[in-house]
Amino acid sequence: MKLNLIVETDESEERLDELRRVTDSRCPVYNTLKAAGIKVKSEWTKG
Repeated sequence: MKLNLIVETDESEERLDELRRVTDSRCPVYNTLKAAGIKVKSEWTKG
């Protein structure tokens, strides 16, 4: 499964990466899919 997210922000790429890491680690749907053995990749870009 591949997630492509476009985030409208003035934050730096480092802050966007930090948000992605925190969101991925805390999202119950994301973690349930990973625990079921489904490969999940999320790509965040600034829009």
